[in-house]
Amino acid sequence: MIDSENLSCNPNMTVEEFLEWYVERRIQSVGFLWNKSGGAWQGRFLCENELRSSILQTLIEKNRIEEIQIEGIKDPFYISRKYKKYMKNRATNNYVRFIATLDNIMWDRQMLETLFDFTYRWEVYISVAKRKYGYYVLPVLYNGQFIARFEAEPIRKAEELMIKNWWWEPTVEPNDEVKEMIVSEIARFTVFLQVDNSPKNIIKLGV
Repeated sequence: MIDSENLSCNPNMTVEEFLEWYVERRIQSVGFLWNKSGGAWQGRFLCENELRSSILQTLIEKNRIEEIQIEGIKDPFYISRKYKKYMKNRATNNYVRFIATLDNIMWDRQMLETLFDFTYRWEVYISVAKRKYGYYVLPVLYNGQFIARFEAEPIRKAEELMIKNWWWEPTVEPNDEVKEMIVSEIARFTVFLQVDNSPKNIIKLGV
């Protein structure tokens, strides 16, 4: 659980203290970030490259953030030292999760593609004729890899979850274990949505 003091800033901060808090909180909200303009650095002050770079350096000097390097990527990334304790090693824990279209990790599409080789665009505001996938498509994460995406039928009055379309990533060859985990996650998802999770509602999974 994150303590309440991290959810709001001190109204008595100086401008410098606020900017440091602001940049560090943005890093914390995503998990880790690079210093490249993109969706994750939108907002007043944050989008100013020179100012942001200066604040990042100050936070490093104050030992509040840490610079890390990811193999194969020349640009460094930054993580909050305070939140390192929330990082968990899932190397031995199989999991499947459906990621919300506006989840923080989806903000910077270039970073997403660089890290996960996964191209994603929220097509809600794109005309039907120009959509590649669908109106509201959720990415599917399996053990740190984006393996698929799907479009669900609107629930509305039917109070059921139906999978309208399902797309595997081109390099993914799902086995029975992965498919079973996805079906289990769909069942868990329907509980979250408070809709019927009977087997007939997942027959359009496309696996």
